Amino acid sequence: MTIYGKNMSAEISEQPLMFARILENRGGVELVAEQIRRFDPRFIMFAGRGTSDNAALYGKYLTEIKLNLPAGQISASSLTAFGARPNFKDVLVIVISQSGGSPDLIETAIVAKQCGALVIAITNNPDSELAAAADLHLDVQAGPEIAVAATKSFTAQMLTLWLLICELAELGITAAHDLERAAYSILDRSSELVEIARKLANSNNLVVAGRGYSYPVALEAALKIMETSYIHSHGFSSADLVHGPLAMIGPHDPVIVIAPDGKGFQALRPSLDRLIETTSNVIIFGGQEAKGISKFEFINPHRCDEELSPLLDIIALQVAIVELAIIRGNDPDNPRGLSKVTKTW
Repeated sequence: MTIYGKNMSAEISEQPLMFARILENRGGVELVAEQIRRFDPRFIMFAGRGTSDNAALYGKYLTEIKLNLPAGQISASSLTAFGARPNFKDVLVIVISQSGGSPDLIETAIVAKQCGALVIAITNNPDSELAAAADLHLDVQAGPEIAVAATKSFTAQMLTLWLLICELAELGITAAHDLERAAYSILDRSSELVEIARKLANSNNLVVAGRGYSYPVALEAALKIMETSYIHSHGFSSADLVHGPLAMIGPHDPVIVIAPDGKGFQALRPSLDRLIETTSNVIIFGGQEAKGISKFEFINPHRCDEELSPLLDIIALQVAIVELAIIRGNDPDNPRGLSKVTKTW
């Protein structure tokens, strides 16, 4: 008998111990940070596809907020398909990939080096072609990921980026000391997440919204829902959502809002109030500040620094997403038409 979602569920459950492993074995991050300091970049550019691109967006927020450096995301097609050759003098380029095997990202690393950049590859495969093409490499230490839909590699990428930015900013990492325990506490509440999945089971369209650090999580959750449940799912910045897309939301349409405590929540709150007025079906994944705003919620009891909340919020969402796929009769381990390593040119 086939057990749907066995691999994906197992990989989700590995994340607390994976966090501990990454935090304990961070010597490689310190060495790479020293090389970056010597290079002294004036700008940081990120590149990735799919889940890795969502992790890159998280890195962009960290860079702008913690390092006060301008940051952007490279359009890989500009360098590959269109042959652009930007001036990357004094630019740090960080290329992120679970497999390290996508030809366009490998070519992006090669071209960026030719154009003057210092290139760092962040992968789950230190023997990959991307790792070899870059000047420096960081192994996210997620371990083998079998399920097609990425879970633990996403949080491993985010935690690795957080460690790197903290090292560059000369900040301590004590904020992450409780991360393992907090992640376990999320997994222990899986029954609540199953109920949320049941609430979404008959949906054909779904919106996921966040702001600041939670915006990459909104994009990632929407992607995973599309991959595994085949629901038309759209991730938005809550600010962008009220600039037009809000009009497509009906009075009973489901909207997931990711609302951790902090400055992002304060920025998100006016949009959240608009959503509460628009639909009766707002589901909040958030912190204590969001408690009681909607009748449907999953509140994280652990207070953590705002920039670390995505690592916990996405675990809760991942559990719900696996259950949603199974309820709808799909195997989230094997989404139709997809493979583990996606190669684009």
